[in-house]
Amino acid sequence: MLLDLYTDDPSHEHQVSADFRRSIFWVCPHQGICKINWDVAVDSKLCKLGIGVAVRDETGNFLATLRKKLDLMPDPKLAEAKAVGIAVQFGLELGMKRVILEGDFKVVVKELELQNQTGSYFGMIILDTQVSIAKLETCIINHVNREGNSIAHNLAKAALHVSDYLVDMEETPLFYQML
Repeated sequence: MLLDLYTDDPSHEHQVSADFRRSIFWVCPHQGICKINWDVAVDSKLCKLGIGVAVRDETGNFLATLRKKLDLMPDPKLAEAKAVGIAVQFGLELGMKRVILEGDFKVVVKELELQNQTGSYFGMIILDTQVSIAKLETCIINHVNREGNSIAHNLAKAALHVSDYLVDMEETPLFYQML
């Protein structure tokens, strides 16, 4: 079984390449920075969108999780763009100032990094998110492979079964405890 957590501590006795760590493990942020992972799950038959957000600290402890269900046309780019906006807003509501945002949808991550929007059909949602990001003291945006985003993905799938939204504070998700 692979562990979901890996520290960037250079004294760690089992060193592996940075590319390998990014592709398989969730990597702890540096001290004083929180990591916000987001993902979506789409139920195309019911036109429902599940959004999962996990906020963790430098030791990997869960500060908060969010599961939110929306009625939305199941377009992947729109869904991911909407989800990252909700993730940033969630972080702001929690009082986060220094964050790393991680998602596994490369197109949306690249759009977030642009200073000027390309006019994409989901660009207005990205622009709103960038306005929210500007309220943060520090924000680093990373693309992560699905394996490194599994907690947010499982939260997104679970969100399809909540009535509106569910927030857990300082609790490890049940499915994560069973791993």
